[in-house]
Amino acid sequence: MIMAKSLLKTLTIIHIGLVSGLVIFTVFAVFTTNAFIAQTADQSVWIYVTPIVAATAYFMSQFIFRKNLEAINRQTGLDEKLKTYMTASIVKYAILEGAGLLAIVAYFLSGNALHLTLAIALIAYLLVQRPTTGKVLKDLPLTRSEEQELNS
Repeated sequence: MIMAKSLLKTLTIIHIGLVSGLVIFTVFAVFTTNAFIAQTADQSVWIYVTPIVAATAYFMSQFIFRKNLEAINRQTGLDEKLKTYMTASIVKYAILEGAGLLAIVAYFLSGNALHLTLAIALIAYLLVQRPTTGKVLKDLPLTRSEEQELNS
């Protein structure tokens, strides 16, 4: 039980750190960029790369997360399941963080609002991915005794 609570707390701290970093970098980029271009007729390659990377990151983060969780055997112990969940979550967060950073850098370099919008959308999605006991219960194949142990 102690392992479950500390692991969830650790994952929450990692999540908060990643979201905070993206938010701080976004605020920095907004206040230091003197341009705010709201058109898609930009000749920059970023106008094509950023949306593709953002969409790919969204789908890949979900796909990889699900694949990692599907590999968990129901008979495995709770600690091992939670470690796998933590690893899968960190990978999901990292994929979204990378795409968010790319979008912010693209906005910082070009001043195009599309990149800022994509960055804010990725940050919002990453924020919603906050780890909770309810999500762990929903995502992991737990036995009744493991569910009770996690809830206590």
